Amino acid sequence: MKTVEQAPDWFTTSSQRVEDRRFTPRTLDRSGERLAWSLAVALGALTIFLYWREGVWIASLLILFILCLAAAVLIFYGNWMERNTEFVISERGVCYRNPLRELLVDWNSVQAVSIYPRGDGWRVIVENDASTFNFQTNTTLKLGWGREVETGVIDGKALAATIAGAARLEDPLPDQDGWVRRAPMTTG
Repeated sequence: MKTVEQAPDWFTTSSQRVEDRRFTPRTLDRSGERLAWSLAVALGALTIFLYWREGVWIASLLILFILCLAAAVLIFYGNWMERNTEFVISERGVCYRNPLRELLVDWNSVQAVSIYPRGDGWRVIVENDASTFNFQTNTTLKLGWGREVETGVIDGKALAATIAGAARLEDPLPDQDGWVRRAPMTTG
């Protein structure tokens, strides 16, 4: 894991000014999903055909069909979640929304924003009194055959900096392998 000696500039110099803005994750190419569904359909058809023809289930073929079907469903679910996830910044706070969860965090309740290096991007964790959400800044993944895929939240660094600035969090401090900006301690 790479270590970062100094907090990145984009995380230290954030403004308290908030403009309404919507952030979304990059959506991945759906060719893997299409391939998984195609394999599942082909193996399912072959399994049914061989059962019809021979009158016996072929266990290895049935297992392959189930694995391909499970992969197709999981890939579909991941793609569906990505396509329907958004972060909305407004005067009130930040709203994190996906098909399973909606969380509105007002600026005064943000306790900390932490960042940790991950690939060539950053994993960002936003904590408040009652819950936590996280996201990945824009990252390039290097795949086999010289292919590269971009993933993460488009302009995620600006999203993290806006949350930290609008919540008036203190300057970054080292935290494990990354950096954290915490809410000022109140005395009372």
